[in-house]
Amino acid sequence: MNKKRILIAEKESIFVKELKSILEEWGHQVVAVCDKYTEVSKKIKYLPVDLIILNIDMQDTQAGIELLQEINYTNVAPVILVADSMKKDLFEKIKPFAPKGYYVKPIHLENLYTTLEFTFYNLDKEKEMKMVEKNYFVAKDGTTFIRIPFHKIKWIKSDKHYMEIYSDEKKRVLRMTMCEIEKMLPVNLFCRIHKSFIINIDAVKELRTGFVCIDDMCLPVGRKYKSNLYSRLEFV
Repeated sequence: MNKKRILIAEKESIFVKELKSILEEWGHQVVAVCDKYTEVSKKIKYLPVDLIILNIDMQDTQAGIELLQEINYTNVAPVILVADSMKKDLFEKIKPFAPKGYYVKPIHLENLYTTLEFTFYNLDKEKEMKMVEKNYFVAKDGTTFIRIPFHKIKWIKSDKHYMEIYSDEKKRVLRMTMCEIEKMLPVNLFCRIHKSFIINIDAVKELRTGFVCIDDMCLPVGRKYKSNLYSRLEFV
């Protein structure tokens, strides 16, 4: 399972500590812990998250349902719900929002792990299908969602947790990792040429020793990426 960014919404500190430790042990990153629904609502407007683990009993139940409705409407991230006790009437109210899981404390780790595996696997597959169908990807820049067509991207440069995307229109800087953005790009159009660079194969104008040139910019080619690049460009 690839590393995912998870937000925990839970008021019980001991449970949070245990859950955070387990998620990090499984290789994920807990990007925020919130003990109020209003705090969750604020965080998801600017903080990139891949999953929300939400205690529906954390405060007033109706407020929790309204938050769930907001998350569902904005399609920020899938949700796994946690409840302090089983309530059949509550279960009926939350079903329309299609949470990926519903657990009553205490949580069995095997079940949670399985739910995470299937949730992230299905999401990754859905993203791949959408990318192929739409010919663009949607990225979050602060509080704004940006649609970037694949064919307009010329090259991408990594700067730790930020990606510089150079296109026909302008340079954009997004908070993403190289691993994350590489998964979003169609392999038939893009090629990794360096630990810090991805290029659009169709944008290449010239190939020099150790460099590939796009427009007036020459980008370095790493030794481990050279043979793949040459085969993609049909160089012998």
